[in-house]
This record gives sequence, C-alpha cells and structure tokens, in this order.
Amino acid sequence: MRLAILCVVLFVALPIHAQSGDSVAQARALFQSGLDAARGQHWVEARDAFAQSLAIAERPSTLLNLAGAQIQTGQLVEGAGSYRRFLEIATGRDAAHRGEAESALRAVEPRIPHATIAIDGLGDGDEVRLDGNVLMRTMIGTSAALDPGAHTVAVTRSGRSIASQQFQLAEGLDIEISLSVTAAVASPTAVAAAVTTPPMDEAIAVPVEEQHSDDTGIWIAVGVSVGAAVVIGVVVGVLVATQSQGPAAPYQGNLGDGIVHF
Repeated sequence: MRLAILCVVLFVALPIHAQSGDSVAQARALFQSGLDAARGQHWVEARDAFAQSLAIAERPSTLLNLAGAQIQTGQLVEGAGSYRRFLEIATGRDAAHRGEAESALRAVEPRIPHATIAIDGLGDGDEVRLDGNVLMRTMIGTSAALDPGAHTVAVTRSGRSIASQQFQLAEGLDIEISLSVTAAVASPTAVAAAVTTPPMDEAIAVPVEEQHSDDTGIWIAVGVSVGAAVVIGVVVGVLVATQSQGPAAPYQGNLGDGIVHF
C-alpha cells in the first residue's frame, strides 16, 4: 500500500532559559538518534530514543515522531495519547499540523481494542492485577483500552495467586473477560472468636482458609502478532527535510503511523 506523505519542516523554538545547554543538547542528540533509527525502520530503537528525548524536553515535534514510532511498534494506546498531548500543547507554527494530527488520531482510535474485566467472588482484601499492574476496584467491570497482543489478569489473596487468565486482543476487538474466585470464608475458629469476644475492635484476626484454583488460559481472537501495527487506510505523515546547522538547529518531526520515507 502506498502511503500519502506530506513533506514539511517543523521549526520549534527552544526555551533555553528554562533548560541547561547540556540538557537541550542531549535531548537534540536523542531526537536525532530516533530519526536515524526511523530511517532504517528500526521502530523500537526510534521509539525509545524519542521517549528519552521527550523526557528531557517536551517538544511538539518529538511527540509527533514518538506517536508514529509507538503505533509502528503496536503501542496504539500510547500513540493515541501522544497525539492527544500534541494537540494540547501545539501552538504557533506547530498548530498548523493540528489537522494532520487529528486525522492520525481518528485513524488509530478504532484500532485500539478494549477489554472489560468481570470478577465474581472478589473479597475486600483481594488484589487484581492486569499485566502485573494493580487494577483499581473502580476499573473492574468497566471497559479499558489496551494494546493489541497478550495480556494477563490475576487475583491474589494474602499474597497468593488464587486465579488468573490469559487473553489475546486483536485490533478493534471489544471483549469481556470473566473470572470467578472462591469467596473468602472464615474458619470455625474465627467465627467462634468473633462471637465470644464482645469488643469487635479487639477481636484477633484468624487467617482465612482459601481454596487455590489452578491458573487457566483463555486465548481470544488472535488476529495480529504481539507488537504488530497494521496500517489501515490512508496515513498522513510529516517528513524531516532539513539538515542540522549547528547548536541552534531546530527540532524536526514526522507525523503519522506510516513508514517514514527520506
């Protein structure tokens, strides 16, 4: 598929007063490393370099490059976030590219899969983790945007894993993952202690007996490989077209999730 490429030059003012010369030089060097990696279609390296540059100095042009590299490496949620951030901070000459950024965002949003995690029997002290990260209780039962690929949801109780499921998301998929755990039941000793000890706040807590269930795996709609980014429709890109002219050379950027052509 031939990608529509829009060649422009992004001139970005550098607020030197807000940053040291060393940090600006480091951000620019990382930015250039990202461009070099993008030329060779080494998208993981490009993404990492742009992310490091952005952490030092937030520039609209860096966000555009980062968004494209994130989407190329399957990070659709993060890429969409980078486009949104660009739209938040783009001013002056950068604002001229708002239309392209909005189009790129509209193109990627339908590709982002969603999953709703539903868990039956969850106790007050149980902890739910999605891909290793603690999932807030308010997020359980609500649709969450996730990147395409493999994911794992697990429930732990008193530090032990009592249930888990693996699932795979294809682009554009919207599914519900149901997980059932054995409800925590107090032992007879704990019940007796609670009855015979009048002050409830002085009762001694007795460990809860748990039933451990084996991990199970569910694989759903395997449509793309992990990290793959499928180009759908016409993608607009912004090409880096100028050369560095010493320390004062401006940042340059590319827009979109298509391949950058130089």
